Amino acid sequence: MKKIVLVIGVVFFVVGAIGVIAGIRGALASCLVTALVLLVGLWVCLETRRMVHRKRGRFHARAELSVDRLKSLFSSDTLPGSDVLRFLTRVENVTDVPKGKLRPDDRFAVELAPERGWEFDDRLNLLPLVLARDFGGGAEEYDLALNPSLRVLLTAVERAVMRQRPI
Repeated sequence: MKKIVLVIGVVFFVVGAIGVIAGIRGALASCLVTALVLLVGLWVCLETRRMVHRKRGRFHARAELSVDRLKSLFSSDTLPGSDVLRFLTRVENVTDVPKGKLRPDDRFAVELAPERGWEFDDRLNLLPLVLARDFGGGAEEYDLALNPSLRVLLTAVERAVMRQRPI
């Protein structure tokens, strides 16, 4: 999404620059404003990449586990391994942490927390909505304050899936 905004900004800048060259009145001001917006957009993109890199850096020392090891580590009597992997993939997509580096005791307020000062732009708040869409139930069932770790959140997923299965 941010790349699209930057491309659109570049197009506007080029159009403004052509207007300046053609001598169209007001084109210089438009071109300068567009350049300023582009610079701010570029800064946001670079800062976002830096924050994701810092967050991933917290997990650098961890060994990346295989899919089979992840299934056994997050094993469940009620959820098949494919659902466990789907859950971990959703967590990976939202937290920007590779699923092979996730562990059952990882907490959302500590290990998986957004970088300080970047809480608003981190997608972690979307995780309950994503899980509700993919596994059923309401987003409130997946509240990260009530389900503070991956292990506890996976239990909430198990409950939601079990309610949907026919008896």
